[in-house]
Order: sequence, then C-alpha cells, then structure tokens
Amino acid sequence: MPNREHGTMKALRKMQAARGLSMEPAHVPAIGPTDVLVRVKAASICGTDLHIYGWDRWSQGRIKPPVTLGHEFCGVMSAWATKWRC
Repeated sequence: MPNREHGTMKALRKMQAARGLSMEPAHVPAIGPTDVLVRVKAASICGTDLHIYGWDRWSQGRIKPPVTLGHEFCGVMSAWATKWRC
C-alpha cells in the first residue's frame, strides 16, 4: 500500500520541565523503505510515563522536553513500504 498523504495526529507530550502532560497535534511521520504506519486504536501509559508526568527527580535527570510519550498501544496498519516484510 502506498504511503498516505501526511496529516496530523494527537500525541501525548511533555512540553516543558514541569509537572503535567498535554495532548498536542503532531505531524504524521513519513514511512521509510522498511516501515509501517500504525493507526492507533487504543493506548495506555506505563510506570515511566507516570514519572515523567509527575516530573520527579528520576525524570528530571533523564528527560529533555519536548518529548512524545507512547509505546503502550495497539492499532491497525494503515500504510506500509514496498520493502516491508512480515
């Protein structure tokens, strides 16, 4: 399937060095020659995300805002590159 025209998506982001997160518009990334694009249907947060939200000492020493959170998700493939292999 060819790469779809790029638009925007919602992203949970840490925009500043303070407590909290915000839902921000972000560009849909272009896919590379071996990539897939996943349309997220459900997402959750992990323990690390909670540290980042609370902006505790651990996150202050490791996280450099702005940063986009999110590795706990599921969805469907919406585009894939011609060299992508299952």
